[in-house]
Amino acid sequence: MSNKVCYKQCYHAKPGSGVRQIYQGAKQAESLTMELNCIGWASALMVLVYNFMEKKESTLGRPDFQIPQMRYVQAGLAVSQSEDKAAFLLEEYIESDTDSGEWFIKYLNNNSAKPRTFANEGQTIRAQFLSFAQHVQFWKTDGLVFISDLQGGRNLLTDPQIITHPKLGDVFADGNTNFDLFTEEHECNQFCSFYGLSPPLRQNSDQSQSRSTPATRFEIEDPISPSSTNSEDFPDSILVGINGMDVDA
Repeated sequence: MSNKVCYKQCYHAKPGSGVRQIYQGAKQAESLTMELNCIGWASALMVLVYNFMEKKESTLGRPDFQIPQMRYVQAGLAVSQSEDKAAFLLEEYIESDTDSGEWFIKYLNNNSAKPRTFANEGQTIRAQFLSFAQHVQFWKTDGLVFISDLQGGRNLLTDPQIITHPKLGDVFADGNTNFDLFTEEHECNQFCSFYGLSPPLRQNSDQSQSRSTPATRFEIEDPISPSSTNSEDFPDSILVGINGMDVDA
């Protein structure tokens, strides 16, 4: 296990100049709590996927192809005891992919349901698996929610976007513009086929996923309750630090 830690802070661009300004005090803690909340729900939704697979395998057996083992980083909020009460999001450090040497991999963007294809076979398999994970989440929640913006390393993921049906409102952030793209763009792969998932029915955002056989009611471990902060209050981005070195995220 790495002894490194990744720390993050949210910032916004100053109107006019575009200069980055780090949120201070309570505003920083509030913004990072949103990020922490998304990681908590994304972790629960990934557990939902593996639970679904385990139940299916009890009758189907194990597939003869590789099953990636992926999860979201463990994370926590740290608040300084100094006068400024500086807040940081602390996460497990994601090691570089030993196959490619790449530190950070974007498997699926948040503006498309199509997984990326890589020269590295292992990365392509993980991207396909995460596309399948979206399908499971979409199906098990009756077309209400799935994870997008899937990125990270070989086994650890971070910075998720939780995409919810517009009828639920702004639950996690203002990133629901691509909701309808899932049913339009998702292409079932070997994971979907083996675990018996049918192609999702195309729908508009004002409709619910309809099917002749409803999914078993989904059960997700209860993470932190979603923040009620308005979408206009969300930060422009976050700064990431690794042992003191700042990079964009």
